[in-house]
Amino acid sequence: MKQYLAPATVSILCLALLSGCSESSKTTTTSTSTTTGAGTTSATTATTTSASTTEQSTANSGNASQPANADPNNVSNLKPYEPPKMAPGFPGKGDSKDWTKATKFFNDGIDRASAKDYKEAIKLYNQAIEVYPYDPMFFANLGFALERNSQPKEGVDACKKAIELQKDFGGAWENLGNCQYDLGDLKGSLDSFNQALKCDLSMPKRTELLKVVDVLTKKIAETGGK
Repeated sequence: MKQYLAPATVSILCLALLSGCSESSKTTTTSTSTTTGAGTTSATTATTTSASTTEQSTANSGNASQPANADPNNVSNLKPYEPPKMAPGFPGKGDSKDWTKATKFFNDGIDRASAKDYKEAIKLYNQAIEVYPYDPMFFANLGFALERNSQPKEGVDACKKAIELQKDFGGAWENLGNCQYDLGDLKGSLDSFNQALKCDLSMPKRTELLKVVDVLTKKIAETGGK
């Protein structure tokens, strides 16, 4: 099966905040997962940008890097998180044949998101969800693409659906935090990042999120959450 990308943007947010910037709404996380037959193996490495990540039940990633020309005061300029590189394994709910059909749209959506064609990625992710609405990764990636397409409000809904399907999905919580940050909901964003920390994360991603949480906590204390 083709590789797919998964979203995340915490690192850049972290770098922006740590450098004295006012915000960021994305974490750049790149996680790669490959699926073979009925089994799934995933290796995640991440680059963080501001505050969103997608991961499957077994793995998450986190590394950070900020674009050379990124304006730290403009969250939309933060480098987005890179999603997993393949549709993970069948979630075990619904018809596996439908899931197989849906992954074609999903993987194509990842390709479009990688090319920063978020509008088309959103369309493809929605097509995948229409065929198979039980994969949390589909919704998490949709949330990421919506956030990148300046639609954080819709991104919140998509991320919450991913979490509804898998409560311990750290990447979905991280992406939710990014969307909330974009909407100016700093406290909600902080809560979501803290929820992500309760999930199974790689050590680099955990370290990254802890820094973001620390800086965001101080920012909220200084501004009253505004």
